[in-house]
Amino acid sequence: MKTRLLACCESIELLKRIPPNSVNLAYIDPPWIAAQTESHHDLLALYLHTAALCKASLTEEGVIVWHAVPHLVSDTRSVLDRVFERDHFETEFVLKRRQGTQQPKFLTPGHSNLIVYSKTGKFHYYSPTRALLEGEQERFNKKDSAGRCYRLDSLLTAMNRPSMSFEWRGQTPPSGRSWRYSQDRLEQLAEELRIEFGSGNVPRLKRYMDESPAPPLDSVWDDLVLPPAERAAAGNRPAQQPIELAERILNAFTKVGDTILDPYCGTGTLIVAAELLNRQWYGADNDPAAIETTLARLHSASTGLDEPIISTEIEPFDVQHRLSELLKSYKVDHDPHSADTHILAKRDESKVLEFKQTLSLDLRTRKKEAHIGTAVLKTVAAFLNSDGGTLLIGVADNNEVPGIEPELAELFGGNRDKFLLHFKSLLKDNIGAEFYPLIDQRIVLLDDARVMRVDVQPAQKPCFVGDDFYVRTNPATDKLQGPTLIKYVQQRFSDSQQ
Repeated sequence: MKTRLLACCESIELLKRIPPNSVNLAYIDPPWIAAQTESHHDLLALYLHTAALCKASLTEEGVIVWHAVPHLVSDTRSVLDRVFERDHFETEFVLKRRQGTQQPKFLTPGHSNLIVYSKTGKFHYYSPTRALLEGEQERFNKKDSAGRCYRLDSLLTAMNRPSMSFEWRGQTPPSGRSWRYSQDRLEQLAEELRIEFGSGNVPRLKRYMDESPAPPLDSVWDDLVLPPAERAAAGNRPAQQPIELAERILNAFTKVGDTILDPYCGTGTLIVAAELLNRQWYGADNDPAAIETTLARLHSASTGLDEPIISTEIEPFDVQHRLSELLKSYKVDHDPHSADTHILAKRDESKVLEFKQTLSLDLRTRKKEAHIGTAVLKTVAAFLNSDGGTLLIGVADNNEVPGIEPELAELFGGNRDKFLLHFKSLLKDNIGAEFYPLIDQRIVLLDDARVMRVDVQPAQKPCFVGDDFYVRTNPATDKLQGPTLIKYVQQRFSDSQQ
């Protein structure tokens, strides 16, 4: 697969195609709020899928740097702990947001976070540095004839070293102190005009500001500003970050020639930085306008970029990773309704999990059969009467995922809305609309097949399918009747709820 690939597609579609063990750094700046048609669980499922695919793509010495806002840090860490393991959390940087002149709202966070995990713990880190602060620059309060700023330091140390206590140019260290350098080195510094002789002919060392080592950064990065020209080039987006931040991240965790992955690249800040710093890269965004802006920024940067080198098309069949396989070893959440669908589809059926291949279609006769729909209704009712659960339609008992496409094509003309309306009609006619609020249904994509996921909350009153009453016992749906039914209802539901 080509590097220097910029694709207009969903991030997961690019991530599936990245070759295994090929990426040195994955930078993730994902959506921070769920779309109108999604829930918070959907957002976290996206995070889980992203993290799992990134881990598969990273080299053994690779790292993932995840950009999160404060209210999502805990959820993000939870996801990354599951995928990368808690022991491979390496560090967290705080990005302080520059405040404007307007007074911020009370308790509005003024920062975001960069969360860093490694794949194996064997990563490389090159400590980033910062520029001297104004107060630190003021210490260099002298200038030489060339205008270079410097300060004076003592040539003595607070150690008693007899071999370094010689007389030099009429000066001898006082008792308990000694020269910092040998006599030859002192003479060399004097010849280089690096020593200044003050009152009493006391020598002192010149330390130039432009030669001083840059101080290392701590975990709070509050020194970065987005230049107006960069903001304008990136379309004045409110969450835009400066190229200097991207360069700092790349210099800290990668070297020349390494490969960078940015599947939520937006207007391409990290991609541009990678090109400027001679890194290979993959990038994607689902917004065509963002891709156009990224291309414009790449070609306006001083990169010597060749138009044919950039590929904007991903190979349609070059899928390296399947989510179901990557996620099958991860634990199921305690709450079955928040568990990822890929994970559930690889589990055994249980008291809170059931699989059905179709909603109404008999796969042998290719005809609609009422008894198949009734079996689905029995499961939903049993979940309502028990502890709730999740029904996956389009998944076989052996965990194969044929999906609902055959049924869609055969009975509903390929129309997913008609499929969902048919399910809702089954509920209304056989269970009752009063239970609608406890039943959530949606169509989700599992690798290359679609399934319908039905999450059912436990009811506060008995639910019947016609005159029949069902409950879940381990992985089975059982019909109760007679004294057993009466006893169960009395124990499960209070008198006021019957």
